[in-house]
Amino acid sequence: PLDIAKRVFYPDWHYYINHAQKTQTCYEFILVDTNSIKINPKPDPKNPRLITHTLVFIQKILTLSDWGQNPHHFKQFTASFDLPIYNYFDYMDAWKYTFLFQNIESRHSWFFCFHKTFGAILIHLYLPFNSNLFIVLQPIFIIYN
Repeated sequence: PLDIAKRVFYPDWHYYINHAQKTQTCYEFILVDTNSIKINPKPDPKNPRLITHTLVFIQKILTLSDWGQNPHHFKQFTASFDLPIYNYFDYMDAWKYTFLFQNIESRHSWFFCFHKTFGAILIHLYLPFNSNLFIVLQPIFIIYN
């Protein structure tokens, strides 16, 4: 399977996407730019260039009504970025693709914390059901409830 993935996906990508500028970093930046998450990557003390785990604080998940405009209309990033605009569909995709980051040793871990206004039921309702994050976190929601 790894050999097949290496032939199918772009180098250092862990999913297929049809737009080369919409990288995992781009999707991560969308969530940060919308104040949906705060993210804190942690390097290996012996190798500072190797990110071993990342702390993610989920602050909010925007609904279409929270978005405040037509989902096809673009918003500008608040800081400079290669791809200067994104829309609500990119935002939804960001929940699917942001957390697919993996380091070169395939030993990266994610640690999630939710804002205190989130209840388990709210998280369950707002995360996109096809989201990789929801699939990973679903057992935690069940235990929490």
